[in-house]
Amino acid sequence: MNFKEHAIAGLATGLVVAGGAYYFLPDPRLGPVFGLIAFAGSLAPDIDTGSIPSRMFAWAGIALSILLLHQNSPEPAAYIGIVYMAFSADKHRGFSHKWILPITCFLIAGAGIYYPDIFPLFRRLFWLIPFGLGIITHFIIDKIPPTKII
Repeated sequence: MNFKEHAIAGLATGLVVAGGAYYFLPDPRLGPVFGLIAFAGSLAPDIDTGSIPSRMFAWAGIALSILLLHQNSPEPAAYIGIVYMAFSADKHRGFSHKWILPITCFLIAGAGIYYPDIFPLFRRLFWLIPFGLGIITHFIIDKIPPTKII
């Protein structure tokens, strides 16, 4: 699939995740944030190719990291860097295209949510849930044959 098809599917997933988060999470301000994270997850498996998603992630990550550092939040800025480096260091269709990746996202987030005393490092990694949903969207779109519609 091409970038446009992944972006459209990611946008749709992001809107659904944002709506669900808005209504079901205690803080409705997390809705748009979770939607953007799901959208980013839908494009993340292809940032290892030097393509449009790769450049988008780099510039968005730089801007977001600067903003987070300006707000005295170095931990989320570090996570952005780690995610980008992990995906860009991989070969295309490597670990970034394996089902173990979203499963790991869900397991880490779940461990932090349900066992914060045992896994204090994972406590603030609940954002991996929408990221994992975005990755699954990418995998599903990769399985659909390309169309001439988009």
